[in-house]
Amino acid sequence: MYALSARTGATRCVYRTGGKVKSSAAFAGGRIYIGSYDGHVYCLSGRTGRLIWRAAAQPRLGSRGTFYSTPALEYDRVYVGSTDGKVYSFGAETGKLRWSRPTGGYVYASPAVWRQLVLVGSYSRHF
Repeated sequence: MYALSARTGATRCVYRTGGKVKSSAAFAGGRIYIGSYDGHVYCLSGRTGRLIWRAAAQPRLGSRGTFYSTPALEYDRVYVGSTDGKVYSFGAETGKLRWSRPTGGYVYASPAVWRQLVLVGSYSRHF
């Protein structure tokens, strides 16, 4: 994850995850949230780029899913889809797993949150 100055393009900070980062970063409350192909979601300080917490996908048949979708932030939660076919909800402050739900297919799409609903599509061909 690179944080660049919008004015000059200068690098402000860099954070290296354990895998590829294919999603966009989400930003709220001075924190940056990103998913990684190492099976973790990261919460970083928006000011320093330092790690605040790291949360993992649940193991499935000996391996973890990877996070491809951009996290959605609402209700003090981080919602993100995984290649293990689940949508995860982590506490935004602590990274504690609140819930996960299977969708029947990979979740590459980024969730949207609206009126107490988490909306997401998956490779199961369902929304």
